[in-house]
Amino acid sequence: MTATKSVEACIDVLRNIRSGDLFQQLFTDVERITGNAVQMPRVVGRQWHRANVPSETPLEHYRRNLFFPFIDACIMQLEVRFGPTTIMATQLCSLKAAWCCDRAFDLLTDGIKLYE
Repeated sequence: MTATKSVEACIDVLRNIRSGDLFQQLFTDVERITGNAVQMPRVVGRQWHRANVPSETPLEHYRRNLFFPFIDACIMQLEVRFGPTTIMATQLCSLKAAWCCDRAFDLLTDGIKLYE
């Protein structure tokens, strides 16, 4: 399945972005474009409605409170939507009359076991 390989490649790219220095490049580009130094928002000891991860610099603050959660949410959504259960269920599409002649019956066994 080429679609699942593309999704796995996308997840790998997102994991590499998360572990790399891309955010630092983006942050310096924002400062350069705006001409202003990015400042941290006011952080109080007890916050309920937004993230309050401890950080000492604006770069750390926005990386920990915005960038990491966004990348993690994207990875999680891709894994949930295109996980092993979904792949097994889509293998049942081989039951369509147009595809029956082109597919082996062995592809159906995992999907059938899923719904037993």
